[in-house]
Amino acid sequence: MSRPKKWKEMVSNSKSQIEDFNDFLDDKAIVWADNEMNNYKRAMMILVGAETNYRGLLTEQDTKFVETMINREQAN
Repeated sequence: MSRPKKWKEMVSNSKSQIEDFNDFLDDKAIVWADNEMNNYKRAMMILVGAETNYRGLLTEQDTKFVETMINREQAN
């Protein structure tokens, strides 16, 4: 199928595709994955909070990454 035909098909089916996506949001796998990510975040925050000297164990780049993630979590 040519690209213009594919785009035309996608646009004509967009409403049904959006509705399908909204149905997908309620999927149990999504809820499970979201819960697992929250558990992972919580565990990482506990570990970082318990190890005050983690900066000495990481590279400068990794330390900046961890601190960015901590700031994002605390902002929520």
